[in-house]
Amino acid sequence: MTTLSVRQTIWLVVIFIVTSVGLIVIDNRQGVNPVRSGISELLLPVARLMNGVTDESDDETALQLKYDMLQSDYDQLLAQYTQLMVNAREIDELREMLNLRTTQPGLKFVPARVTYLDPTNLQKFVIIDRGLVDGIKVGMAVTDPNFYVGLVVAVDENSAKVALAIDATQSVGAELLTSGGVGIGWGMWQKGGRIELRHVPRSVSVVEGEYVVTACAKEASTANVPCGLVIGKVSGPAVQDNQSDTQYVPVTPAVDFDNLTLVAVIVAVSNEES
Repeated sequence: MTTLSVRQTIWLVVIFIVTSVGLIVIDNRQGVNPVRSGISELLLPVARLMNGVTDESDDETALQLKYDMLQSDYDQLLAQYTQLMVNAREIDELREMLNLRTTQPGLKFVPARVTYLDPTNLQKFVIIDRGLVDGIKVGMAVTDPNFYVGLVVAVDENSAKVALAIDATQSVGAELLTSGGVGIGWGMWQKGGRIELRHVPRSVSVVEGEYVVTACAKEASTANVPCGLVIGKVSGPAVQDNQSDTQYVPVTPAVDFDNLTLVAVIVAVSNEES
């Protein structure tokens, strides 16, 4: 479609005005009919061109409206897709909890949503939406869903506080899955780390990349924490402790502590594992 420049548009308007004035003058002199026909034929292409410009403007407005509507539809679909992804993730986590229950039938879980994270980052804890009415007690272990998250440290009627395994106040009996060494996993967040496995005998040949799990041995296990929950992986070489005949091992946690949304509190452990 033809697009007129500003100069062309101005000239057309001027011509149109002059012609209109001429028609009025001729009409007043009673001689308009023959002249009007000739001028009408002359101005017909001009009128069509002017209509074309107007139609183009209308087309642009209509296209803008259509674009705005499509953008709105896209935003709605994006929001729906995001929500579906969140729901799918939660379904996967619940399925993993069922798998853990199958492999360790003595465990009883209470699923919970994370409702609050420490905004100061001075401590590493979360608040969950389950409490005393759901059978939650201090000292119970929390998973996500197969991995060890931490321990319940405070309980209200309908909520509970969970200290994460990376917090410096937290420790749990742990063992190296490949080399078999036993130690205690300490939180290292406030000291610039994540988790550190301490008190591992020097005689143990630690394998970098091997899994660290909650301890199964009676003498090393932590009360209310079932054995075999994955804590993380060895992320570097063991370091000799000069103050004793042990070594300590850096551990990268298996849990994404910054994005916890759905967890499970283990409210019962079978006699064989307690």
